[in-house]
Amino acid sequence: MWRSSRALFDVATAVDCGDRDNQEDAVVADFPIGETCGLAVLADGMGGHGNGDIASSIVATEVFAELRVRRRAFKGRESEISNHLRQAADEANSALQLHVEANPKARGMGTTLIATVLVGPHLYWLSVGDSPLYLYRKGEIERLNEDHSMAPHIDAMVASGQLSVELAENHPERNTLTSAISGEKIARIDCPEKPFALQESDILIVSSDGLQSLRDGEINRILRRNRKRSSAEIAEELLDAVEALKMPGQDNTSVTVIKMLSGAAAVPEPVAIPEEWVSVRAKPAEGEATEIFDAVELDESPIALPKRAVG
Repeated sequence: MWRSSRALFDVATAVDCGDRDNQEDAVVADFPIGETCGLAVLADGMGGHGNGDIASSIVATEVFAELRVRRRAFKGRESEISNHLRQAADEANSALQLHVEANPKARGMGTTLIATVLVGPHLYWLSVGDSPLYLYRKGEIERLNEDHSMAPHIDAMVASGQLSVELAENHPERNTLTSAISGEKIARIDCPEKPFALQESDILIVSSDGLQSLRDGEINRILRRNRKRSSAEIAEELLDAVEALKMPGQDNTSVTVIKMLSGAAAVPEPVAIPEEWVSVRAKPAEGEATEIFDAVELDESPIALPKRAVG
């Protein structure tokens, strides 16, 4: 664990139900004030009939809990973080398997997963499914993680001339997942061993695929226009842009926006981690109160959420 006298991250999460009856995304971020180690986890559930929200809640809760407990082991042992991420995903997959075994009607439920760990300027991640992890740097965005859906295969057919762009964009199999966490063997996992080096002023976007209702170019324009604003304002702008499309059946959209602040590229001296843990939204905007969230026991019953929440 690293400690700094000033915040290196400005972090906010935001969720919007879209044109759906249920919120099947689950998202949590933990960036304690004064620390330069933070966690962000996002899961986008599937399964219908209330199973998607349960799947994402189980997996997000399990992964976050595992990483939060193991975070004390990150101090001076960054080479083991990818193993911790894989173990957390395995634990979550096992928890989902137990739920399905106890509730046969839930068979077929599953979820995507993005779990990120930031230690100073070093970014580690594990992802399963098609939820994107974007990096905005110097006016351009790029997707950092793999897309475990049929979309890359369909786009490859366009590149080889086998399919038109229009047919590819509207292909009925485009969003079919090639890997997910469902309680069975995970087909594919994206978890680089070496960290990605972040820079001052970088912006990370951890999101569900609802954000991809916007083209990459539009996401890029929103980030370019708002790059100097707070993470909460950026998150709000992204959700507003998705809502403005007024797409019938618009999927849930969830994002965690992580801005790298001044001094983020300099790694401080390591110090011992404190015993107490505090879950916070992270560095608030100037004059804005910091929100504190307590850990809660998982309740597998559907939770009524507002159509829009940013915090």
